[in-house]
Amino acid sequence: MHFSPDEYIEKPHQNKNIDDNLTSQSSDEQEPLLRLAPMEAPLINPCFAASQKLDLFFTYLDDQEYIQKYQFPHDSKELISNLINTLLKSPPVINGKILSSSDIIRNSAHIYRTLGTQNLTILYKIIENEADLMEETCRSFHEWFNISTQCLNHSYPLRPSLESLYEYASFFLETTGGKAYLARREGNLRLLAQYYSVLIIHQADQRELNKYNIKLTPLLPLLIEEIEESDELADKKSYLASLYDIREQLADRPGYQ
Repeated sequence: MHFSPDEYIEKPHQNKNIDDNLTSQSSDEQEPLLRLAPMEAPLINPCFAASQKLDLFFTYLDDQEYIQKYQFPHDSKELISNLINTLLKSPPVINGKILSSSDIIRNSAHIYRTLGTQNLTILYKIIENEADLMEETCRSFHEWFNISTQCLNHSYPLRPSLESLYEYASFFLETTGGKAYLARREGNLRLLAQYYSVLIIHQADQRELNKYNIKLTPLLPLLIEEIEESDELADKKSYLASLYDIREQLADRPGYQ
């Protein structure tokens, strides 16, 4: 899948909360709903809620001029879903041991080799143009990934297994190539990638899927310190609460250190 990227289009960022569409009803429109069951909380389908957040993001992308310039055959949802699925089907070399020199070289360019220059250019332009949406978007992807395999009756092109996500979390946290890739990213994006990688490995460890036996204990102090000192992450209190909780859980496990 190849497209011809046009020249980067600079535009000022405005308030672009992709949840606006969820709360755009007027008070007149909402009032009948309140009268139907004033003492009951509305039931929300978690599969629908999680996927709708992603759909709102993709719809927003499709309306942006710099995205429209690419003239995708379909839409950004299909493009990005295909790229993520391509990565998940072609994991980097981990093997949990010392890698050979050829493996290290392959890993250093793994994402580039797997997706290609033009597809990476598109992703980097999205990241650059929508920097103020990255936290919210990463959270939405993580929410969907956490429940997607349980939403059997809910159609969506992204439905990764924990095992496939674990491969990339291990890549970013444990390999020279993965660490080098994150080191070239902006500070907040690097921290988000490390944070969600820790969550994925911890979840895999709890389900006895930590096949590379990755120890999070030595990784947590630096990540916690960097997030504590960051002034770029809007939701850093939530990230820190999760990391503190993981640290406490691991401290209670004999022999895990």
